[in-house]
Amino acid sequence: MSKSAISSRFPLGLAPEESSGSEFAPESGDDAYWSDSDVDEQTRRQSQLSRQQQQQQHQPQPQQNDRQHIRQQQNISIEQSQPPGITVSISALISIHNHSRMHMGWRRAVAGAGAPSRRAASTLVVGETTADGRVAASTLSAVGAAVQLGFPVTLLVLGGSDAGDAAAAKVHSVAHVLASPSKSLLPETVAPLVAAAVQTLKFSHVVAAASPLNKNWLPRAAALLDVEPVSDVIAINAPDSFVRPIYAGNAIATVKSADKIKLLTIRSTSFSPVDASSGSATSVAAPASEATPGSKWISEEVVKSDRPELGAAKVVIAGGRGMKNGENFKLLYDLADKVDGAVGASRAAVDAGFVGNDLQIGQTGKIVAPELYVAVGISGAIQHLAGMKDSKVIVSINKDADAPIFQVSDFGLVGDLFKIVPELTEKIKK
Repeated sequence: MSKSAISSRFPLGLAPEESSGSEFAPESGDDAYWSDSDVDEQTRRQSQLSRQQQQQQHQPQPQQNDRQHIRQQQNISIEQSQPPGITVSISALISIHNHSRMHMGWRRAVAGAGAPSRRAASTLVVGETTADGRVAASTLSAVGAAVQLGFPVTLLVLGGSDAGDAAAAKVHSVAHVLASPSKSLLPETVAPLVAAAVQTLKFSHVVAAASPLNKNWLPRAAALLDVEPVSDVIAINAPDSFVRPIYAGNAIATVKSADKIKLLTIRSTSFSPVDASSGSATSVAAPASEATPGSKWISEEVVKSDRPELGAAKVVIAGGRGMKNGENFKLLYDLADKVDGAVGASRAAVDAGFVGNDLQIGQTGKIVAPELYVAVGISGAIQHLAGMKDSKVIVSINKDADAPIFQVSDFGLVGDLFKIVPELTEKIKK
């Protein structure tokens, strides 16, 4: 087989090298190159080209099923203009083909590598501990919310306590624990600490319970990171879509965050807590940060109580302005002790000085959702309802039958609380 015959079977005149005892077999099917049996003689090819050129002037463009004839015209015309003796081996043709494929793959790889770098999808949970070194129940709920995002979870426990870090390492679903280098809980210290952790370790989400402590530092951290926080999240639809109450809980809004870093506070009552003792996380030191000057941490005085924590109690006995003074709250403590409950208060009772603000329940206080909520002497302002209306069973005691609290109550007792509460406590004794 001559080189000229072989070259007519390849586009652009690329012909394989001659080899002894073997010839290149054309592919079969519609994509097979034109057979060399039709171009054995150079004269025949030239005359055929001439006839085809004449016919092309008077005929329409060939359709898809005439591909072989198109190749025939191309190959012959190229072969006529190709200088004699110039050929390309089949191995070179394969090499060019492979190089082209490799080059295309390299370009795809470079395009992927050269694309703007994306922040790794991972979540930092900022948590708190109790006075005895246990992880707070609200933090366990924050971890539960972080798990719903679907990314690896790292837990940073504030306070710089060895006992707290050890307890955090046992929390279920936590992959790593960041050991806080400072015992300070001042927002001027915590905000730079969280911002440094996010910037250094490239977290995509920061989750914390909507507690007074976290509400203090989180806006500052958001300012340092130049993002907008999303507060009081009660449900997670997607990594960038969240549900939160507005207008004191009278409406529900779904918000979507376009920030690369999402800062969230969650209502701990809306998310199931994870187990506090079945994890095995590794502990590492938190990235270094510089506290904002102006404040100095002196000490922390923790008041220990045998009663359950207000935010995690299954039974809450709350008093309002109808208690008249702080001494009368002893009636509520006696009742709470009988049912292993916690004592809370409305803002009106706190503002009147009956109890401390650590017992305040409502929009500007703690959000609770116990199995049983007993409201004693509370009229039911909308701000208070926003903090307790998700309770499973609500019992109200008030002498005013028209008090708004009865509109959200499952059971209501209209009467003098100073007679009803002692009698109720006595009944429970029996």
